[in-house]
Amino acid sequence: MEVSSHGLALQRVVGCAFDVGIFTNFSQDHLDFHGTMGEYWSAKMLLFRDIAWASLPFKPFTAMVNVDCGFGRGLVRTWVSGYEFSSYAIDRAGADLRAQNVRVTADRIQFDIDADVDGNGGVPFDVPLTGRFNVYNALAAIAVGKAKGIPLAAMQNALVGVTRPAGRMEFIEEGQGFLVVVDYAHTPEGLENVLKVLREFVATDRNMLICVFGCGGDRDAGKRPKMGAMAASLADMVVITSDNPRSEDPERIVEEIRVGASGEKRAKEGNVVVKVEVDRRRAVEYTLGVATPGDVVVLAGKGHESYQVLKDGPVHFDDREVAREVLTALMAE
Repeated sequence: MEVSSHGLALQRVVGCAFDVGIFTNFSQDHLDFHGTMGEYWSAKMLLFRDIAWASLPFKPFTAMVNVDCGFGRGLVRTWVSGYEFSSYAIDRAGADLRAQNVRVTADRIQFDIDADVDGNGGVPFDVPLTGRFNVYNALAAIAVGKAKGIPLAAMQNALVGVTRPAGRMEFIEEGQGFLVVVDYAHTPEGLENVLKVLREFVATDRNMLICVFGCGGDRDAGKRPKMGAMAASLADMVVITSDNPRSEDPERIVEEIRVGASGEKRAKEGNVVVKVEVDRRRAVEYTLGVATPGDVVVLAGKGHESYQVLKDGPVHFDDREVAREVLTALMAE
């Protein structure tokens, strides 16, 4: 069960007794609701304080914490005895569960766990997802399984059969010679994770990593320039467009993103191209039209969503559908 910071702050899960709470990571989001990062953190911590303590009379509670994340290490340092906690990591030596010999390709992740300090003798896992961040997701699941006494062999068999969630690193293939990926990344950290993963799949130094994205209206405006800067720091071309503008002026949102992108060092040095196209479909059409074999294009921010929320209400819009339509037309030319 995903427990959101909104749900915790609004006491939606009061009365629920949990066996396990997982801390994955923490980065800027939802400040339109929480106001500050401090309040956002306090809301997240309710799961490991109020909710955890309220669960104890009914069942043992265990916290699973990603200690590669500095906030996770902070949670461990401030942990108060009364319930158990277990740590997992890729980089952090001494974690209770650690992935070693990590290999990431376009269609899978592979790693060993419970290996010795030199990475020998580990139990191999093969998961048909991509991205280093999915290694952390798999580790969290394995940590819970171990705590519940599930054999590692059973977890190996289960994870090898998982399917990729819709709109999360979803590859769109219509016979084009370049990669097109749709992903839900809508925070600075989420965009960073996706772009770092996809950089590895750019064919040559002459090819481009192209990022198409926007930011939602009536939501945390503070992340707009940060996302622009993040995209410009990691991509070769940034196409800024609309996400779900809601009641806000989409041109103003796009401009706030552009300021962040254009102010980034690589943009100032002319090492990244920054384009603006407020209409999202036109942005996709433009980007797929200029992409060449060996490039990687990511359509970020909307992922699985099949709608776009405009000032007058929602309209049908699905990045995956639009990408397929545009690619089909391009291939027919």
